[in-house]
Amino acid sequence: MSNFLHNPVLRNSQPVVFNMDIFEDDPSTEVQMGAETHNIILLNPASNTAYYRNEFFDIVNIEVFNISGQKMDIKFNLESQSIDISKISEGFYLIKFITEEEIITKSLIKFNYE
Repeated sequence: MSNFLHNPVLRNSQPVVFNMDIFEDDPSTEVQMGAETHNIILLNPASNTAYYRNEFFDIVNIEVFNISGQKMDIKFNLESQSIDISKISEGFYLIKFITEEEIITKSLIKFNYE
């Protein structure tokens, strides 16, 4: 049986409710090019490395924020289109892809698969 039910703190705690509206992709971050809509695709959930797909934007920086708004210390590689999230804990994060023209915000779930 799970230790969850035997832990009095967890068993008697109130559920945590997140306002998931802040994690929805903002349609204003999409760019209309001819008949196609282009956007950055972020693979979710991720464990130690988050991968994204980008073919249309010139990304100059990537920032990661937790749900409290704190900026996380991460490393990213524009060439491999990857973000090293191994040093942050499990949870919900907002990823800001910064281009010279705009900021595209995506949501990320960090989850350890071990």
